[in-house]
Amino acid sequence: MGDYFDTAKARVEQGLEHIYCVKDYSVCLLRAEGRELVVVGFTGKGRLFECAPLIAHKAKVRGFSSIRVHTKRKGECRFLNKHGLAFEVVEHRDNGEFVLRLEL
Repeated sequence: MGDYFDTAKARVEQGLEHIYCVKDYSVCLLRAEGRELVVVGFTGKGRLFECAPLIAHKAKVRGFSSIRVHTKRKGECRFLNKHGLAFEVVEHRDNGEFVLRLEL
């Protein structure tokens, strides 16, 4: 999360972003932007392949129409696609960040 840590802490305290523990070994920071669920941060070494489908399922059940992920990892979209989630790269920013979206 790098430079975003202090902002994230304040946004959690304000109730604008929420921390979730997934399967007792991963933690994600999420926020809603209208009907889009934004994955602000995720940690859980080697567990994304297990957690991503759970996050997608919960998002759909809760009425979100899409999920957006911001990442510096170039291969994350390919990795998620390999595990059955049809994310697409919708933007590649000058700072090296990739914006991915999954339509639910």
